[in-house]
Amino acid sequence: MINRILVLFSITIVSILSSAAQIPITFKNNWMYVDATLSSENKSYPVSAIIDTGSSYCVIDSTFAVKCSIPITDTTWVMYNTEEKPIKVFGTRLRQLSIGDKVYDNLYCYIANLQSKFKEYAPSFIIGDDVLCKHLWNLDLKRNILSFPTELPKQKKAIKWSRKGAVFQNDIIIKAKVNGENTYFFLDTGGRRNKLPQSSGITATANIASAMSLKELQIAENVLLEVGFINKVMDMYLTPEKRGYLNIQFLQGKSFILDYERRCIFILE
Repeated sequence: MINRILVLFSITIVSILSSAAQIPITFKNNWMYVDATLSSENKSYPVSAIIDTGSSYCVIDSTFAVKCSIPITDTTWVMYNTEEKPIKVFGTRLRQLSIGDKVYDNLYCYIANLQSKFKEYAPSFIIGDDVLCKHLWNLDLKRNILSFPTELPKQKKAIKWSRKGAVFQNDIIIKAKVNGENTYFFLDTGGRRNKLPQSSGITATANIASAMSLKELQIAENVLLEVGFINKVMDMYLTPEKRGYLNIQFLQGKSFILDYERRCIFILE
């Protein structure tokens, strides 16, 4: 009887720990938001954070930083992509960042005006590659749950990353085909649009006006994207850059693990 009680107690504890490690993912305009907590000096602040593989560092919204009296330590210039001019940003060090049961101490972050980039969907915080690369991230977009597995499951398929066109060490570059033509994409889960290089030879089928950039954009509609064993028909905007950009759209409805150490996206079966 005592052994049975101990077994039931152990199962209950494991269940509680497992559920505690699962963090809800909320989607807004193709962006993935999760709850996090920032600690600066002796105060902590809950934030809505975007998971952004396109950002090398974590970023704090400048309005939020002023509201929370987060101190500035330095200034620098950063570039979102080669189509945009570099912008001046500030830097700071957080005492701590907490996401579920994961805690990151003494974390360097940029401070930037995120409202100018994300408009009404602006997050208070961006989770960048400097945090994403520290361990496995399981993004289950079937149930919209984030978790942190300690090891890889047996049933999985790998999409390997390439180094071609990578600018920074943790850039996720994926070789793919669009309408049968080979090209390379940068996986940018903080991106609004899927972008296809004009050099790919795929012609635009429509033009649309962009309120944010105040210019007309060319779009190739209903192109076939092939990434490893994933096939998806989608619209893509043409870009003069040498590489394309994929947002989270092609992975929606799948459960996958980002593994920066092995340089793979593992799709779970």
